[in-house]
Amino acid sequence: MVRCSLSCLDRKKEKGFCTVPRTLALVMCLLDQLQKKKDASRVYLDLWCRAFDDYLIEVTDEPVLAYSSGYMTGRGVRTWRERVRLLEKLGFIRVKASGSRKIAYIFLVDPHKAVKLLHQKDQVPESWWNTFNHRAGEIGAVLP
Repeated sequence: MVRCSLSCLDRKKEKGFCTVPRTLALVMCLLDQLQKKKDASRVYLDLWCRAFDDYLIEVTDEPVLAYSSGYMTGRGVRTWRERVRLLEKLGFIRVKASGSRKIAYIFLVDPHKAVKLLHQKDQVPESWWNTFNHRAGEIGAVLP
């Protein structure tokens, strides 16, 4: 049996851990519901796993990001870029260019704010919204 104190999971004490919203799984489900067959949720998860507390990701190697998002074919980078643009269109990220790189920086937007805007536009299924609100209450999140 492997024993590990809870402190080994503290991102401030151990390398390799990050802070993610406790509603991330639900947000990923929403992304899958909104854009069937586009699997942007995998890219979104990978971006959260790359972000530090400033929520800014510098994109220096698109093929690596594409691969870690599950796009392993010759079209991987192209598909990854399409999913990044989809996340941007939905309001979950902001993208900035630099020089010849069209996707040089990605900023993660507060997903609760992005979800609220989608809900105001009637783009969120009511059953998902109810579940999301219930989960937010469980974790003490104050929705914008």
